[in-house]
Amino acid sequence: MSEWTGDEVDVLRRALIKFGVGNWSAIVSSGCLSSKTIGQLNSQTQRLLGQQSTAEYADLHLDVVQ
Repeated sequence: MSEWTGDEVDVLRRALIKFGVGNWSAIVSSGCLSSKTIGQLNSQTQRLLGQQSTAEYADLHLDVVQ
């Protein structure tokens, strides 16, 4: 399991605003978090949202600031 730096979490937060929750392929394709897998993006987003699932947030473009 790869640890997330504060900078990476901030990049993910901005990517979720731009691409929307669940649009992992678009985030990966953008190259902004090239060292992360789709599973890691999903898991970190779940942690940021405090949810077991991101399904109810699918396609929402939101800021997940804690």
